[in-house]
Amino acid sequence: MAVAGFTDGTLRLFDLTGTFVKDKYAPPENDFDDDDSEGSLHFDDEAKHASSSLINSHTNQQYGAVACQIHARGIHTVAMMDVAVSEDGLYAFGGVQRGSVELAAVYLGDIENYLNEHQDKLQCASASITTRPCLLDLVEVDRHADAKLKGFGACKRLWNGWERSKNERPEYLLLTGKGIKNIHVWSFKPSCLGKGQQSTWTCIYDCATNGATIHQLYFRTSNTGILQSISKSDDQKIRVWDLSYEECRISSGSEDVSDRPKRPPYKDITSTEGTVGVCCHLAFASGQMGGMNNIVNVVGLDAESPYNSSELALPGGAQILNSRPSRSGRSQVGAP
Repeated sequence: MAVAGFTDGTLRLFDLTGTFVKDKYAPPENDFDDDDSEGSLHFDDEAKHASSSLINSHTNQQYGAVACQIHARGIHTVAMMDVAVSEDGLYAFGGVQRGSVELAAVYLGDIENYLNEHQDKLQCASASITTRPCLLDLVEVDRHADAKLKGFGACKRLWNGWERSKNERPEYLLLTGKGIKNIHVWSFKPSCLGKGQQSTWTCIYDCATNGATIHQLYFRTSNTGILQSISKSDDQKIRVWDLSYEECRISSGSEDVSDRPKRPPYKDITSTEGTVGVCCHLAFASGQMGGMNNIVNVVGLDAESPYNSSELALPGGAQILNSRPSRSGRSQVGAP
């Protein structure tokens, strides 16, 4: 299953297995009028009316199945949906930076369960598959609106041994704040109908960063096993926030948060002002040498790293780095 966000504020699912049926009310492909470039549909009015309230993927997965949509409001006409999938594969979260303060949590667990059962049936020679569900019938969407949900960036599962079948629920941390100054850390707990619990959205941290506008947000685990969040503001160093308190809280099962710090401890990483991306324990930045971006700067984010920064020449840039202009106008390679 592939999940993607689009500029119309939609979060779409793409079935890469060919397991699920097409839209519930979509007609077969031969019901399309080949002479109509818009692909007009020829089926009864009742089904057509029903399909208008659902999603028409043109009877295939070319455009994906729209799980949810966040509509832009006010002067904004484009709502680019940023999407992140939790590492357990159970939830896809989507939000926009401008035009709305809403965030959506799409539960994908029933899709995974059906795919597992479907695979088991295929391996059983005596089993026959007569019906297949519509993809969107297996999707649950939870929404929440708050000004501090603007600029969604990343999600992280806090592991506590949750199993939906046992009426237990997990907890997810969400990072928001892209496009503004403050970083917001949210706690999302899904609903647990077996215990009569509704989903909860709680902003647990609201912290000013070291810049005016946040451009990048990440979660990571340090080489010593500490949960951290990362914010990168314009022309500023990467700021690494220590969220180990939240992991200790979830592992102990305690509901008491009276000792939670108002602001998580943090540190700024040197030589990261030009960072364009973070992967695991490394930050990658554009190099600055003679005003030419032919160097990539690799910076270790862990304090224990033996090297804080390494400069690597980009392919095709070696001759540029080792040359200087001559009086005759020709470059001299290897000159000191």
